[in-house]
Amino acid sequence: MHVVVRRVTARQTHDLRRSVLRDGDPESVVVFPGDDDPGAIHLAAFDPADDTMVGIATFFPSPFEGRPAYQLRGMAVIPSLQGQGVGAQLLEAGVEAVRALGTVSLLWANGRDSALGFYERHGWKVVGDQFEYGPMRLPHHVVLTEL
Repeated sequence: MHVVVRRVTARQTHDLRRSVLRDGDPESVVVFPGDDDPGAIHLAAFDPADDTMVGIATFFPSPFEGRPAYQLRGMAVIPSLQGQGVGAQLLEAGVEAVRALGTVSLLWANGRDSALGFYERHGWKVVGDQFEYGPMRLPHHVVLTEL
């Protein structure tokens, strides 16, 4: 599915963060550290047919192993559109936005193990050992890509 990706505010990502990443739990925390960083980039994918928000991703400055870098966090696509290219378009737009800053050469994320194949298909590398992360305590690995 082709979507329109554009910048949004952190607040505009909260509903999708809650519904997709926190299983709709109304008590879940959906404000992430780094959301208000002046360098943060919040992106949303919109269905061009009706301008409905169908996916989100946030990128913010966060060093990785001592290197200046940006971190991807809070990437989510509504379940009915997962596997249809929405996440790929968000990821590509985010990589381009971070690359255009010209300030870092590394992008990384704590990727859910269930999404590792997605990252690998887009040229990201899985590094390190598995760990549990976030309030859902799901298995994750660090994924990264050189810009």
